[in-house]
Amino acid sequence: MTPAYKRIQNVIRKRIAGGQLKIGDAVRSERELARIHSVSLMTARHALAGLEREGIVERRRGSGTFVAPPKIHFNKLMSYTEHMSSRGLAPRSRVLAAKLIEHHAEIAARLGISGISALVRIDRCG
Repeated sequence: MTPAYKRIQNVIRKRIAGGQLKIGDAVRSERELARIHSVSLMTARHALAGLEREGIVERRRGSGTFVAPPKIHFNKLMSYTEHMSSRGLAPRSRVLAAKLIEHHAEIAARLGISGISALVRIDRCG
């Protein structure tokens, strides 16, 4: 069974995806959400706080909660460690194999290095 705060979040997400709520539109207040979904005020508050952390809504003190513009990260490359950490996971990997490979002209060409260069191939899993 889906927790009540997740159900509220899903309803708001669907309204945004369906075009019923657009960027800058007001989202129902915590009190309205609590009444409509028959939950406590704390549960409604928790739902909105989660959406705010995800960047889906923004809360303005004294004004209410509004659909946030999408966050766009241009050309933001992240390392494996950064990517896992941003998702709340512990970065780790295990080397499965490491070996020296030589005279692979196609690979060297793709890397922009000399065709006679020695390369190291590392296979790992995360």
